[in-house]
Amino acid sequence: MEEKATGAAINQKNMQRKDRVVCFEKEMQEEIKQYIDGELVKSFETQELGRLATEYAELGLDSIIDDDVVKGIPILRTAVSLAKIGLNIRDRLYVKKIVMFLVQVGGTAQEQREEFIKKHCKDNKKFEEAVFLLLENSDRTEKVSLIGKVFKACILGMIHYANTFQISEMVNRAYWADLKDMFNGNESEEQQQRLFTVGLMEFDPKTFQFATTDGTGLDVIRKLRYKRNAYANTLTMIHQERFENIAM
Repeated sequence: MEEKATGAAINQKNMQRKDRVVCFEKEMQEEIKQYIDGELVKSFETQELGRLATEYAELGLDSIIDDDVVKGIPILRTAVSLAKIGLNIRDRLYVKKIVMFLVQVGGTAQEQREEFIKKHCKDNKKFEEAVFLLLENSDRTEKVSLIGKVFKACILGMIHYANTFQISEMVNRAYWADLKDMFNGNESEEQQQRLFTVGLMEFDPKTFQFATTDGTGLDVIRKLRYKRNAYANTLTMIHQERFENIAM
């Protein structure tokens, strides 16, 4: 009887400890939202953001997160500080996503980023929420980097603002292996079908294949083929950083 009571007490303590951990994680998530609110736009406008790409190339991602280089970039300064005091692995990976996104954005001039904010970010909160949702939905760091390049193309004036989010969402919906093969120009028919469903392919009316079963021409089998559309061509040039050739 005493052993059962002891076991029940231990289970109760474990449940209380688990509840405290869950409560702490929820509080930390709310704290992140509170502290990084408005800081993405501020970070776009900082001069230090332009040095982030150089530091990234020299030190690597993990070193940047643990280094003082982030002090001049508001959102990274806050996010890294929070990460160091006990956020879980998922939150730490999210900080890395923010770094990789900003590395690409930082490849533009400060004046260009300021003009971008002035022109497109009338509602800073709405803009930041949209960007954070894109980063959260990216299942690979390569996609985060590519989305950063898409925003870079917009800041450089090579693609329209509306297309920026549309193309970024296509990146998130596609399989990374399909995107890689598309960039290399050797995607399979099966991959083309999947890329069609995310908006990166279109039907090619010139490649219909016809066949008849009885020679009369009445029973026609039509096989559809796909070709890259303007979004696929633009995304490929963005991936290759051929920004001067983009016009969308």
